[in-house]
Amino acid sequence: MQIRRQIGCIGLQATFLRGVLALHSIKTSPTIARPLFASRTLYADDVLVKDTGSHEPQILPARQPLHSAFADDSSGGMPCKQDFSVLSWNILLPNSQDNWWCHKMFAPWVPMEKREWLHRQALIRDRLLLAGADIVCIQEADGETFERDFAFMEEAGYEHCLHRKFRFRCATFFRKDKFALEQVAHKDRTLVTELRSIDGSRALNVVNCHLSGGAVPERRLRQVHEALDQIRKWKAKVAITLEKQRNARRPSPRNIAKAEDALRLHVEAGVIVCGDLNSDGDTGVRRLLVEGSVDPDWREPQYPKVPLTSKRKENSIVHSFVDAAELAYASNVCDGDYGESPSLGSRPATYVVPNLASMLLLPINGGGIPRTQFGYQVARGVADMLGLHTFSASEVKRAFKALDLDGNNVIDEDEVQMLVETVYFSTHGRMPTAEERTEFLRVFGISSTDRAELSYEQLTRKLAALKQELEGGSEGTELVEVRTEVDVQRMIARFTPLLRDALDCVFDRLSSDGGETLSEEDAEKFLVVANGQLGRGGMWRQTASLFEIKTAALMRAALTRQEWYEMFARELAEGKWWQVMYDLEVCGANLRSQAEEEGHHYQGWLDYVYFNSQRLACTGIQEALTAAEHSRIHDDRDALPNEWYPSDHLPVAALFCWK
Repeated sequence: MQIRRQIGCIGLQATFLRGVLALHSIKTSPTIARPLFASRTLYADDVLVKDTGSHEPQILPARQPLHSAFADDSSGGMPCKQDFSVLSWNILLPNSQDNWWCHKMFAPWVPMEKREWLHRQALIRDRLLLAGADIVCIQEADGETFERDFAFMEEAGYEHCLHRKFRFRCATFFRKDKFALEQVAHKDRTLVTELRSIDGSRALNVVNCHLSGGAVPERRLRQVHEALDQIRKWKAKVAITLEKQRNARRPSPRNIAKAEDALRLHVEAGVIVCGDLNSDGDTGVRRLLVEGSVDPDWREPQYPKVPLTSKRKENSIVHSFVDAAELAYASNVCDGDYGESPSLGSRPATYVVPNLASMLLLPINGGGIPRTQFGYQVARGVADMLGLHTFSASEVKRAFKALDLDGNNVIDEDEVQMLVETVYFSTHGRMPTAEERTEFLRVFGISSTDRAELSYEQLTRKLAALKQELEGGSEGTELVEVRTEVDVQRMIARFTPLLRDALDCVFDRLSSDGGETLSEEDAEKFLVVANGQLGRGGMWRQTASLFEIKTAALMRAALTRQEWYEMFARELAEGKWWQVMYDLEVCGANLRSQAEEEGHHYQGWLDYVYFNSQRLACTGIQEALTAAEHSRIHDDRDALPNEWYPSDHLPVAALFCWK
């Protein structure tokens, strides 16, 4: 399609504007402020029941068998049927075959042999077998080496179900003398199992989670909602079977009774949602579980600009859930009452690592990250023209249809150019020059060598980058997605003087031409020292890609100092503080020794055990650390993982009984 722009330009702009004008009236509702805690509501089928929440679980000391608590009246006088225990733990991906970079996560004083899998495996084995939980939910199992890594669990009387997808897998173990596996669903970052007690009298649904990390709260919400909906589908299937038996031409009382018993098990089933949720505070996942629903206009405080859902999401179990640790410690993760100076008896963090981010990056709120005025004008003009307010999926879809004038499901080059001209004319009152047109497309993410046409997926990515340009990054968070070169420069602007000096020191030390560049040989020397060999790691992939591009352009394969900064900026954007620290220190930078004060450890409340409190009572929760271990971490600054602890996460263990 060829569009003549000369005399008919203004008329074509009018045609174009008709396609997008309707989008201007689309408004988003303002965020509605809500209390952090709503009254806790439970559901008995479709009847609302208030939970008094009066039962307080015991807090059990660390490193003792969980079943020993059942010897006493741990139920607090409540009628208790068939006690059971659950332990959830992100063990940190085994490094027997995969996870070659695991050793970088340890402090430099930890001996290398204490970072290896054989040592870590022994610590994991001892912890799990001592606890002796009836159900053990593991996150970050390795599918390739799983049978070998956890053979000790089978020897101890456990059966298991391993997620069949993903690199970092969930695995659910259960004692075969107490439970049997009825059915399983392998969902997005969740493993959903239905267990039956050996006598067949009880059903327990377990959702083992390792939710997506980073600035994707909407995906975490979807993952948990999808897992809960799977349990609803299982129940609905049994209900349909019962209905068919009742409506059969010759109904069988025996089959009807059998179907009724099966449905009763599903209705009265307990539900456990546990694992590494990769988020804390007042999140969409918490709201879905505890309050039962998430509305489209609600936002997580940490990500106030990120829409979580386009329509109301409801907890399909119609049972309210309770956070076992919140119940036991009488403290939550929404209003900060867990404290920054932890002590035994307060709600323990489940993720305790060195606070490297403050040594490497300046805070986002401290002074702001500079943006180009022209880039902001492009973003603002496109957003206004297309009626983009929240940049939700529905808004992007409407924008795509408005831009795709010929309806061929691709925004052709002429349609892209028409967008440029219309936005530029509405912003500056004139048509762009050739140079201005090129610069506009560059800011929009299309280089002069690209073919200026966009699929729906490409437009979505371009608009996401423009959204970030408008927002100036995700304020208040350390992790910021790097999608454009502008984002990379923002990340470099956040480098602390300490990090910049370390980068310069290593660059100059490696450079064979007096600090001008790093030749291919210089770069390979760095990669071998940092990664042990060539051919693996994010820094190697970045270097290989850049050298390939330069070679194809008949340029010398070498890294400039700026490109060196940019590669580290991309690694930091993925939260790889420990990798950057290790790579620079192994090359002699001595970052930690130069830091004036490393400060407190970074603590996160990422791991949880939730339960449906109408069907289950939590009778106890176990401390993750002994007093001596607590002191070593918080007083002696021995953060996780370390010589005596194999993971960066602490386990969460709880005791339950059916009501």
